[in-house]
Amino acid sequence: MSNGSPQTLSLEEAVQRFRELSLPLLKKPAPPATDLLAHFLDFYCTTRVEGAEIEEEGDMILLEWGANCPHLIHHFVDFRDLEDEEVDFDENEYEWIGLTRQLTLPPTADQDEQTLGLCLFLYFDRARDDDDLGGSLWIPPPNPLRPRLLEWKKTPYIHRPLPRRPAKITAFVSSVG
Repeated sequence: MSNGSPQTLSLEEAVQRFRELSLPLLKKPAPPATDLLAHFLDFYCTTRVEGAEIEEEGDMILLEWGANCPHLIHHFVDFRDLEDEEVDFDENEYEWIGLTRQLTLPPTADQDEQTLGLCLFLYFDRARDDDDLGGSLWIPPPNPLRPRLLEWKKTPYIHRPLPRRPAKITAFVSSVG
């Protein structure tokens, strides 16, 4: 993760930068999950988004894991412009790690409060019936990032797929809430 000063971008510039950073990661063969996590966290540490105040929990990381059905997408998708019925999912559940950067921007004269997720989801083997080890971890500001990540990596479920290459990766932006 970079130690330099973060660059501040508008929300749409941040979405575009996330898209640009995600596109090479979607090619096969996928990089190991540890590399994908490093890319995702580097983006978080090196960019800030105008209006998304870290001190007010307007720019947070959400790590999720367990079993999930992947979106049937093969490129970066902006779900903000799609209706729910336009989104298809695989019928099978897979072992899954979800990396989300949640951005909340305060209301303006022209718009209500806006919350978006910049998501990189990693899918591994088909989920087993005995896999009931799902969970989530919020990491609000970047200051406690390293200790929280070390704690998360020790989670039994995470410890297993993290060194492997995901079978499928999805990258997208979506409205939250």
